[in-house]
This record gives sequence, structure tokens and C-alpha cells, in this order.
Amino acid sequence: MSRPLFSQNLDAAFEELVGEAGATRVRYEHWCTQARAAIPAIFKNPPREAAPIFNLPSRTDDLAEIEAIATHIAEHYSDLVVVGMGGSSLSGETLAHLRKQGGVKLHFVDNIDPHTLALLVETLPWATTHFLVISK
Repeated sequence: MSRPLFSQNLDAAFEELVGEAGATRVRYEHWCTQARAAIPAIFKNPPREAAPIFNLPSRTDDLAEIEAIATHIAEHYSDLVVVGMGGSSLSGETLAHLRKQGGVKLHFVDNIDPHTLALLVETLPWATTHFLVISK
């Protein structure tokens, strides 16, 4: 897996680094505590429009198709560029860090910073690179 060209650091969002426009640690901890308390209630009785999301972890009817696509990519490409902003790529990037090294080189694009994109574009072997674009 390739080294990310850009990484986010939550600590850089706090006021001691960015000044009064940054978040206070007290406020951050307050909302983390609120979220920890709310999550069990949301899982127990999710809003109607969100209920399908809570069923996704038990869904398996799409695994064969996903495996076929992954096998095709692994057999025909050296690099995979995953493009998605925020949560569209973060879960995949998290899972990718858990996988065994080797195989297809993974690159994650989660922002449109021109410098970061230029560095990636210069290093890709275009003939053997596949793109996966994720959008909510």
C-alpha cells in the first residue's frame, strides 16, 4: 500500500494550535460523551429513513459481485485509486490498513488539493491503474 500523500490530524483542529477559531478540548469531549450516550438509543430505534443503513452489516447478497470485481482488478491492474471525500473513502482506507501488504497498490484521494493530486498523477502507471470513485 502506498504512503498517503495527505493525512489529517484531529489535534490540529484545536484552539491551542489554530487559535480561537479552533475547537476547545472541553467542547470536543462534551460532544463525544453526548454521542456515546446517543448511539445505543439510535441503534435500538433508528429513524425510519436511516433504518436500511443499520441493516447493511448483515447483508451478504452483494458479496459475490464485489469479490468478482476485486478479483478482476487484482488480476489486471497494479494500482487502484480510490476517490471519495470524507466518509466515502475513510472506511475503505481504514480497512486497507488492516490488510496484508502486497498486491495492488492502493492510493486514496479524499481531497482536491492540487499539490497532492499533482504528486499522485506524476507517479501513477496509467496503463495499469484502475479508478474507483465513491459518492454517497
